[in-house]
Amino acid sequence: MKKLKIAHQLFALVGVLMAAFAVATYFEIRTSEQAIYDERFDMLRTQVESGISVLNTFYEREKAGQMTHEAAQAEAFDILKRVTFQPSGYLFGMDYNVVQVFHPNPTNIGKDMSGQVDKTGTKFSQALVDHGKAGGGRTFYYWGKPGQPEDQVFLKGAYSKAFEPWKIVVGTGVYLDDLQQKVNATIWKALTASLIVFVGGIAAAAYFIRGISSPLKDVHN
Repeated sequence: MKKLKIAHQLFALVGVLMAAFAVATYFEIRTSEQAIYDERFDMLRTQVESGISVLNTFYEREKAGQMTHEAAQAEAFDILKRVTFQPSGYLFGMDYNVVQVFHPNPTNIGKDMSGQVDKTGTKFSQALVDHGKAGGGRTFYYWGKPGQPEDQVFLKGAYSKAFEPWKIVVGTGVYLDDLQQKVNATIWKALTASLIVFVGGIAAAAYFIRGISSPLKDVHN
């Protein structure tokens, strides 16, 4: 009975340690996932802030009397609609009424985009403006991808920020399905490592218990 009691105590200790390791692994996965997404959104934020600096340059020229308000905006928008970055990024802009003021595709220029919804019904253009006016933020929505079946949708993430003097919100977005692949790879690595440690811990505990239980049995006999 004494040997059995000690064995139970040791296995209980191993169980507690494994549970603690599992919790630590969970938080490691969540931290890694957050870091992956933060890195991508930091890139988007940098692009948006670069666009805002262009707006500010022409705003300063307007204030200095070098350009009219209309001419300053027209030239700034013309520059920003041509900005692209890898792999397929671009900048777009809407005013505080969610009217599109610049975009590489001129189809919706001058149109009210407040009612634009994604494939799940989310009014993402309105959300982009709201987040931009709030000091800058992230917006998630689902959209089709060029070259993919029309009935397929993919998660996109966008960052938007307002340029208050002109009441313009600048934004950019990217597909995030590649990030989910990175997250899944991170999860599998962490789970594999956890499984190895768990099996190793059980094996070591069994060996240790066997090592101390035999002498106890001899003493008892």
